[in-house]
Amino acid sequence: MLTAAGAVLFPGCATTAQLASGWAPGALTADGDPSDWTGQQPAYEMKDGLQLSVVNDARQLYVMAKFRANDENWARSAAMGGLTVRVTNSRRQTTSYRLPQGPERQRPDHPSGAQSDSGRGFDQMRPRMEQMRAEWQGKLLVTLPDKSETDLPADGSNGPAAGFQNDNGMCVYEYSIPLGDTGLAGFYAVHAGAGDQLQVAVSAGLSTEERAALRDQMRSEHPSGWGGGGMQGGGSGRPGGFGGGGSGGGMHEGGHGPGGAMAENPELSVSVRLATGK
Repeated sequence: MLTAAGAVLFPGCATTAQLASGWAPGALTADGDPSDWTGQQPAYEMKDGLQLSVVNDARQLYVMAKFRANDENWARSAAMGGLTVRVTNSRRQTTSYRLPQGPERQRPDHPSGAQSDSGRGFDQMRPRMEQMRAEWQGKLLVTLPDKSETDLPADGSNGPAAGFQNDNGMCVYEYSIPLGDTGLAGFYAVHAGAGDQLQVAVSAGLSTEERAALRDQMRSEHPSGWGGGGMQGGGSGRPGGFGGGGSGGGMHEGGHGPGGAMAENPELSVSVRLATGK
């Protein structure tokens, strides 16, 4: 069992480690404000400033994920599609909870002040991204084990809750997830109890389907080339400009990989043993 000091996880690919959940002495509010986690389980430190904390009580699983607002993997992806927590119980039933909110995506201009190719791609995408933000405001997107999807208020009125804030240069996501079958909340629960082993995966960004749909939309609206590379290379790929200018490739703002290659959403996976009491 890895300890808080020893759990080192690497974003950018799914990585599994084991950790023990702490016991929450009182209910935590999933609003993106980390102050009520003071004195709770120490954050599990991960590469590039990514941190994860997991605690539970008899009724709820609480997850807090933090990363720097300028992180090239997590913050960029979260700016596009928020953060998703997927929980798999001992019966291999997976329920996912996605908060689509995220940090503001900054316009990628050249340090000299000149307009960059990826900056022009950003301008092309801005109207659609603003529309998506308005549609997602205050929502928590839940996918049940049978793959059905539903939108819930993120305030916990139907059971699960989630919140996001930018706290002193850190993006903070908090989730409160029902463990068991208690009324309406049980319908969106993970169906687990204290002492159970869970698989908890955290990922940032749009779903594969959303990325494909947005890419197709941008291509249809800008057939001469969009998102950083035009027709010379790079340009097709992830919304916001995947692929650099000219010959493509490179780690640019809004651009990854050569000639239209799409980078995977950053993801980590941990095996969590739920606490049984104080």
